[in-house]
Amino acid sequence: MDNKKKMKAMIKQMQSVIALVIIFVVASTICIKDGRNNFLDIRNLMNVLRAVSENGIIAIGMTIILILGDIDLSVGSVVGLISTGCAYLMVKSGLGFVPAILVSLGIGALFGLFNGLCITKLRLQAFIVTLASMNIARGLARFWANGIAYGKGEGMAPPAFEVLQMRLWGIIPVPAIIFIVLLIVFQIILSKTRFGRQVYAIGGNKNAAYLSGIKVDRI
Repeated sequence: MDNKKKMKAMIKQMQSVIALVIIFVVASTICIKDGRNNFLDIRNLMNVLRAVSENGIIAIGMTIILILGDIDLSVGSVVGLISTGCAYLMVKSGLGFVPAILVSLGIGALFGLFNGLCITKLRLQAFIVTLASMNIARGLARFWANGIAYGKGEGMAPPAFEVLQMRLWGIIPVPAIIFIVLLIVFQIILSKTRFGRQVYAIGGNKNAAYLSGIKVDRI
């Protein structure tokens, strides 16, 4: 009985990995043409990795929030806002590639600070606060964009922006490298640092974490 329970627990813990393996097996089976497996082609796999990089980077931050036992509904709209803001700053304001990204990240950090203060200091529910900030970010993005589609070319984004389209050694997309680096860094933070242990402690039992001396509001 103990072995069966351990097996069930392991399967439940690894269900996402198992599902991913099944998807790979099925896709590999049905994507064979002229004796060539198009799905397992290295360029196709890199394209898949490139496509999931943005969502993967967002998921890293969301993972910490979920471990804490909270929720953030505003993340998609905030991403849209800072993307629009970054494009506007480069195209309309003539700001450089790096400064535009830093300013845009600062805008995202301000939204995070706003959400955090409302939740920890005003004692509002995370669902309500992030729902409100979601609509605020969405409205600001629409106002900022003003119905204009930004692209590249003369008078558009600076050439340095094209670094995000580049591939290392002609194979690995730059966004995928950023995603993998962030994944490794945050894995180390959550598993090897004091902050990571505090995050898990708060998610397990917020009151117990507070009584043990962890500054819950700051985390």
